[in-house]
This record gives sequence, structure tokens and C-alpha cells, in this order.
Amino acid sequence: MTGNTYYHPCLTWLLSILATIPNFFVGSLQYEPRMYSCTFAQTVSSHYTISLIIINFLISVLVISFCYLGIWILVIKCWAPLNCTGLSVAMSPANLRL
Repeated sequence: MTGNTYYHPCLTWLLSILATIPNFFVGSLQYEPRMYSCTFAQTVSSHYTISLIIINFLISVLVISFCYLGIWILVIKCWAPLNCTGLSVAMSPANLRL
């Protein structure tokens, strides 16, 4: 196994832990009757809320999109030559009936 095999899961866990640290400093929990659950009682500024959205959602979406882009590039590199060859063989003029 390569070093990246251990590096990526550790980085994922580290970022997950770092993303939850601000919740320890919020203060208290309160019951939310509309959702039937407990939520953090946030009495902080809108800047804090916006920064949490950016850190927890937008960065996650960017990382996932980057990973899927790499997968698609690999799939296209590996399968495109085979599919183009198969298509040209399947569409040869000898096999077409007009």
C-alpha cells in the first residue's frame, strides 16, 4: 500500500473533527419543536453562520466534484479508445444495409 492510502482517510477524519470543533463553543442545546430534535442554540453573528456554511458545504462539494472529475477523466482515457474502435468496426459499410 502507498502512503496516500493512509493519508487520505486520516485527512478526512481530521477535517471532520475540525469542522465540529466550533459546535463545542456554541454554548447549549435547545429543543426545536418543528423538527422534533435538539439543535445548537446559536446566538452568534451571521458571519459565523456563513463561514460554517462555506466550510462545511461548499468546500465539501468542491472536494467531491474534484474527485469525480478525476474519475471521469480516467474513465474517458481508458474507455474512449476501445469504444471508438468498436463503433468504427460496428459501422463499417459492409455491415450497413441500405
